[in-house]
Amino acid sequence: MLVSSSATGSAGMKFGSFFGDYFISIRKQEGLFTVKGNKTLFVGHQIGEEGTFLQWEWTGLQLVVRNDRYGLCPAYYSQSPKEFIIATSVQRLIAEGVSPELNYDALAIFLRLGSFVGDDTPYSAIRALPPGTQFTWSGGSECPTGRVILGEATTVRTREAAYRRYNELFSEAVRKRSNVAGDVAVALSGGMDSRHILLELCRLGRKPKLCVTAQVYQGESSEDLDLAKQVTQALAVPHVEIQQPRDWLNSEIQKLQATGLCALEHTWGMVVGPYLQDKVLAVFDGLAGDVLSDCRHIVTPARREAFQAGRFAVLADDFLQNEYGGVPYLKPELARLLSRERAIHHLSIEIARFAVAPNPVVAFTFWNRTRRTVSLLPHGVWNRSVQVLTPFLDHALFDFLIGLPVEFVEDYTFHAETIRRHYPGVAAIPFFSGPCRRPSNGSLVFRKMAVDLLWHGLRSMPSSYVSFRHVLPRLMRVIIDPSYSRSALWLGPAMLYGLELENCSTAHKFQGHSGLPTS
Repeated sequence: MLVSSSATGSAGMKFGSFFGDYFISIRKQEGLFTVKGNKTLFVGHQIGEEGTFLQWEWTGLQLVVRNDRYGLCPAYYSQSPKEFIIATSVQRLIAEGVSPELNYDALAIFLRLGSFVGDDTPYSAIRALPPGTQFTWSGGSECPTGRVILGEATTVRTREAAYRRYNELFSEAVRKRSNVAGDVAVALSGGMDSRHILLELCRLGRKPKLCVTAQVYQGESSEDLDLAKQVTQALAVPHVEIQQPRDWLNSEIQKLQATGLCALEHTWGMVVGPYLQDKVLAVFDGLAGDVLSDCRHIVTPARREAFQAGRFAVLADDFLQNEYGGVPYLKPELARLLSRERAIHHLSIEIARFAVAPNPVVAFTFWNRTRRTVSLLPHGVWNRSVQVLTPFLDHALFDFLIGLPVEFVEDYTFHAETIRRHYPGVAAIPFFSGPCRRPSNGSLVFRKMAVDLLWHGLRSMPSSYVSFRHVLPRLMRVIIDPSYSRSALWLGPAMLYGLELENCSTAHKFQGHSGLPTS
């Protein structure tokens, strides 16, 4: 079955199919192959050797698998000595018979950090496809391998030279991606990354057809949206505010399913891809711009010193300080298996991989949080409806930014100053960077969330994973105590994640599968 239908833009940009539910499973037995699924696949786009794509082909004797440098199109695989299966979702692998045994190390981190690290998934038998994979399987024990780029220290010595070089490389990155034979949009926030893209498109004379900003849920701040409006008005670019659906609960469940149980965030952004479908060919997104050129939130003196001293367990403990809090809402016997000690041990091993990078905190954050969580919205959800272009991941630009001295990018000024120098006409419009301001009616919205969650929880009882004795009283408190109302924002995702994880595992049991598919 052929699932790739490519088109080529004016600059040799190759577009494949939209992202979806694809898989191929292969078993070798007595010298013969049994194949099930999509024998050929190309999703995403390529610009020469760049872009964001996932590709595989079954030749009759070999399965050849490739993905982009950063591994941003979600892909997951499982294998045994004579079987190999790869899919674009974790759920598909479970449905095809892969073991649903939980990966306790991975979940111990995820439910605290909010991201899986390395190539972990919720399940021991399933791994994420590594970045930069070029893999051939012909029935043996070959495993996919990739490459994590740590970066090399830049030769730029002064901030002035760095400003100039940043603008040169960024302009070229946007120019290459703007040669699309069709209309484009920009997913615009009030921050720096998407604004930088929009300003450069306009400077190049390639204004997008429109900019889109998803409205926040009631009870959230609207300053981000207000600043996006100011920018589009100044540039005379059409701007659309996309409304959120009223059913937050259903959107949250859809988010968990669309991201393969690998993200606790992104519910707000689920509306963007479907809105843009049939309106534009591609959407520009500012993925990784903040981490690479404005990392003040993640780089601290304590983290820098800990990396230099090789105190990786200390770093792991620090990264886990602001816990998502998902573990306490699980059944005690499962929560014990997801201990903080287990999370620190496993996370410290992943952190150590980045000790030799020029900016190890940035490298660790990009290859884990950005790659495994943040990218799931544009490259796992939006690209089901529209092609997604991410100029900050242009190879030359990425290599420059990841190699910058920490002193250049550890405060708020480097990226902001780069933008102000190159686009003085909009320099007076501030960037959104502060905490959300909660309107006075926010508690009513959160109480409605809690009511919906309460009924959903009652309908889902009993559960082998979720401790309703812990969750339900807290949801009831959200309903009656306005001072506690915001707790719905973290109670909800924690409870729903546990239920969806259980549903995925239970579906496997009902199908009576054991191991990998046999046909």
